[in-house]
Amino acid sequence: MKIGRPSSSTPTLAHLHELLAKFSDVMLTTFDQLSPTPHVRARPMAIARLGADCSLAFLTKASSEKATDALLDGAASITMQRNGCSISLVGRCSLVQDRAIISPLFTRAHEAWFPLGLDDPDLAVLLFHTNEAEIWDSNGARGLQLVASMARALFTGSGHDRESARARSLLPLAHLRPTPN
Repeated sequence: MKIGRPSSSTPTLAHLHELLAKFSDVMLTTFDQLSPTPHVRARPMAIARLGADCSLAFLTKASSEKATDALLDGAASITMQRNGCSISLVGRCSLVQDRAIISPLFTRAHEAWFPLGLDDPDLAVLLFHTNEAEIWDSNGARGLQLVASMARALFTGSGHDRESARARSLLPLAHLRPTPN
């Protein structure tokens, strides 16, 4: 599917939000520019909040390498996979140390990483602002299309074309911001 205005087969922001709500952990990938050989780094992160605009919030240490990476470049990606559904997000990160934002996200479980609790001066929120999403969903009708395409490939020897099976959907979020109520 080409990037552009969503077609009738392109998932909506609400559908993406519904899928993201099923995940509690993701892999956050940032670009490490400070190492002797710059490279991408992926780290598991627990989702502290999913925003209506499909932004994600994570609690982290402001002094962490991922926070430094996010502040230096801002570009990041997130991947997740669960029960036949894989999602890749591309976006930008920012770091927030405002206690009014951190406080509602902080739970007792976070005390394992932040024993000083909300008084920890290094406690911060890493905000991921989603710009684009790719969804590979082998559930429901899309899953049936994928299975049919794979069966055709096995019987005809033609090879499986996942793109033509439309198992992948590209969702450019710039066109799908929530409308004000």
